[in-house]
Amino acid sequence: MAVINFNNYSITKANYNEVDSFVKPQDNEIHIQSKFDFKIIDNDSESKTVVLWFNVEDSDNLPFRINVEISGEFKYDKGQDHNDSGFDGFRANALAILYPYLRNVVSQLTLLSNKFPSFILPTVNMYAVVQKHDEAVGLIKEE
Repeated sequence: MAVINFNNYSITKANYNEVDSFVKPQDNEIHIQSKFDFKIIDNDSESKTVVLWFNVEDSDNLPFRINVEISGEFKYDKGQDHNDSGFDGFRANALAILYPYLRNVVSQLTLLSNKFPSFILPTVNMYAVVQKHDEAVGLIKEE
């Protein structure tokens, strides 16, 4: 048995809108400013909900706007946590487990437009995401 166990995920939001004013750049390069973030909801001491979201909304030089949110259900087994890290010590692991599902939803949603190539989210260092998140909310100080 593992310290955290992934039970299930669900898509809680999926919005896609084509941008009518989009003009394809001559160099065919599209630079996307996106936002990716997460939150963890404590259901109880053993059950956690991890919510990931991704959106692209702030630019008229993009062919689409997209907003996707998924949530994953995890169980935390304190008896297997030999370092007594708590669920917070495994947040990056939970994000790494859930992120491929988010990548797939974004990819499929953009592919279904049948007008633009599928947008594939890059791989992400979840430990860096957690550290950046913790710095932003003041849990740790930047060095």
